[in-house]
Amino acid sequence: MPFGASSSWLCSLDASSIMASQTGPAPLADLSTAIASACRMPCDFPALGEALIPDDRVVIVLNHRVPCREVIVKELWQILAERGIAPAQLTIIDAPSLSKPSTDPRSLLPAGIASEVQWQIHQPADPNGSGYLGSSLGGERIYLSRALLDADFIIPVATVEADPVHGLCGAIHAIFPALTNLESLQRLNKASHEELHAEDERPIRQLAEEVAGMLGLQFSIELVPAAGGTGVAQVLAGQPDAVHRLGRQAIREHWLLNVDRRSETVVAAVTGQAGEPCTWEDVSRAAQNARRLVINGGRVVLLTDLSAELTEGWELVRDCTQPRDAIRRVKTVQPVDEISIDQMLRTADFATVYLLGGPEGDILEELFLHPLASLKEVDRLLEGTTDCILLGGAQYVRGKARQAQTHVEE
Repeated sequence: MPFGASSSWLCSLDASSIMASQTGPAPLADLSTAIASACRMPCDFPALGEALIPDDRVVIVLNHRVPCREVIVKELWQILAERGIAPAQLTIIDAPSLSKPSTDPRSLLPAGIASEVQWQIHQPADPNGSGYLGSSLGGERIYLSRALLDADFIIPVATVEADPVHGLCGAIHAIFPALTNLESLQRLNKASHEELHAEDERPIRQLAEEVAGMLGLQFSIELVPAAGGTGVAQVLAGQPDAVHRLGRQAIREHWLLNVDRRSETVVAAVTGQAGEPCTWEDVSRAAQNARRLVINGGRVVLLTDLSAELTEGWELVRDCTQPRDAIRRVKTVQPVDEISIDQMLRTADFATVYLLGGPEGDILEELFLHPLASLKEVDRLLEGTTDCILLGGAQYVRGKARQAQTHVEE
């Protein structure tokens, strides 16, 4: 089972002890060709180049979880250039990442082109960075990045995956609420809905769809995630509703794991994106996904290559005495990674969580996590295990146990 940037664990468990496993689809070997093909033969929409005119001001929006962003931008630029779009008419907008610095998506463009293409990392706290789009049917005042309001054509790019706030989300969520102002972000990005499944309707998702309509969004790109390699199994492009229907179908096909009952042990291997190390966001998502498949009081084993660095939000946890105390403190202070921390703490309150990677052992114990120093320790921990579920690319798995069990709540 691969994990992290390039590590792997060889499972030595007896096959009879493995109740279920999920590894997801294989990654694309040639992402460039897949992007080009999807944009030239999109779903329910003309070829991307045919939808543009040379004077268009084009904005590419990148969700912070998009892998191989440089490759995607390079292929999109090829299409724009063929249509006569000048480099100065292209703007790339990044939503700020909570887990790692944003990398320049222009790095594969020729130097003379890259210097003219604008790249912005959205700053929700900047009062001049957002403008008023209009009011929703429910009276919500909608503010978005000014670059979006000035654009003639917008191309949002995002992975399609389960999000703790939005549910099963895609490209439109790379626009809203990701690119709104700080006040709206703080109001809308509340704690995750534990009682809802990923595909259940949520007001915030309905609002995002309404905002896309108000903006006149015509085209989107969604990436079906893969564990390892390029991090992408399939590229979908075209009319946003059609693309998202196909994306949801692909997630159900490749990443949904249904089991009859919960297991005593879940081993969750967390892969990095396109050869990069794991982030706390990915590991916390994996922990939440494992929690849906493990019994109360069972074991969750997280295989990662996390760095030792802790965010300010995680530092809030270290002197708390119980996970529930830490959950309340984080909810009160509301650090930027509140949701990610909440996911991990709720898992630690529900089961015993073991972590390979991350800070030193004493620090991990202050976070209510049990340290594993090596893969040999993982093997020793699992000796004698007779009831286990294995998750590869665990941050993407959507697990459902048919035999219900009440979650431990705050």
